[in-house]
Amino acid sequence: MKKIFFILILLLSFISVNVNASEIYYTNDNGVQFTKQEYDFVTKMFFDGYQKSMTAEDYNDILKDGISNQIETKYFRNYQPNGYQLTGTEHTTSAKSLKITKSVFSSYVLVGVVANWFGEPTVKSYDVMGAFLSNVTLDNIPNTKVITSETTTSYVEAQYDNNGFGVSVKIPSAGSNLSITQTFKVSGSGRVYASYQHAKKSISLNNSKKYSIDLTGYGNVFLFDSSVKSYYDQMGGVDIAI
Repeated sequence: MKKIFFILILLLSFISVNVNASEIYYTNDNGVQFTKQEYDFVTKMFFDGYQKSMTAEDYNDILKDGISNQIETKYFRNYQPNGYQLTGTEHTTSAKSLKITKSVFSSYVLVGVVANWFGEPTVKSYDVMGAFLSNVTLDNIPNTKVITSETTTSYVEAQYDNNGFGVSVKIPSAGSNLSITQTFKVSGSGRVYASYQHAKKSISLNNSKKYSIDLTGYGNVFLFDSSVKSYYDQMGGVDIAI
């Protein structure tokens, strides 16, 4: 009887282990494991492939409170045929896209901002990404990533203003499939305006920080000093209600 009981326990343990293992849909090179639901959630918040760059800390920031079904995304597409900036979805010459996504949890709203390049930028200097926060409170340190086919670089040092923040990021010299992402949490009832500004000319890190956060600025976020505003491409921003 004891032998039968022992075998039964082993069988139950084996079944349990295999059930848990079957829930793992994807494991990245950092050892971070995702279920299918988690994987799909990250794809909606950012893009399919962002999972590859995530660390355990990223996983906790984004998924520790589970998956929210309250997801909303707003897009802006920046097309530059013949040097003009247009908003649209059907132009043959294109540069990049920008989107903002929110996911609502019980005590905060998770915000994700993604700039995706359709090609490779000619100038690779210090770009900036940030947000104007209208009647909402920033609840954590923004996490900004520059992702290419070859590298992932994270930035946690932001420049803060009374009503928002910005982060300067260096565009790497090598790699394709360039994406710049930003993740942060807010609370309250208002609106988040997000902007990504690409440097058209080489600029130093210190000069890239010569701005204030203002709705009248580029993308409704970056009000650059007159000495550097011509360096940036004036891409339109995105915004979302919180």
